[in-house]
Amino acid sequence: MGWAILFSYPLLASIQAISAEIGSVTGAGVAQNLRRHYPRWLLQIVVNLLLIADIINLGADLGAMGAALGLLIGGPVIIYAGVFAIICVLLEIFMSYARYSRILKWSTLALLSYVAVVFVAGVDWIKAAYGTFVPNFTFDSAHAMALVAILGTTISPYLFFWQAGQEVEEQHRRHVKPL
Repeated sequence: MGWAILFSYPLLASIQAISAEIGSVTGAGVAQNLRRHYPRWLLQIVVNLLLIADIINLGADLGAMGAALGLLIGGPVIIYAGVFAIICVLLEIFMSYARYSRILKWSTLALLSYVAVVFVAGVDWIKAAYGTFVPNFTFDSAHAMALVAILGTTISPYLFFWQAGQEVEEQHRRHVKPL
């Protein structure tokens, strides 16, 4: 399903750029702009949909972390996911944001393991390239779930809100006034 990445990346980049521009130009995040320009009921619907999407995405991430630990040491994946959730909550509560963000930034180096696995796993490169550039649609639940997972994690509503908010924070840090 490599083709889905090629399809979704331009959408992700465009939406992130638009969200960044919204934050830069208006000096406010997406929710605040919705509040300024649309009825309150629409803002509440959008924020509730964002909350639902974030909870599902967070659950999927915790589940993946639990499954990864289960692959390494065996045992109950659901308990590992719960332990990861508790650890994350405790770190967010008892650690300063600056320190916690530095730890998270460095821990993203673990994502390089995805690249290492590709070289160790003996990938058929011709088949991988074909699967990346030639879409193959299989209409079954497993492929539908994989497509939703790819699109849901790359084009996540959380990112739109976060990107606009990040631009506003950067402006405040630099003391730049929006147009």
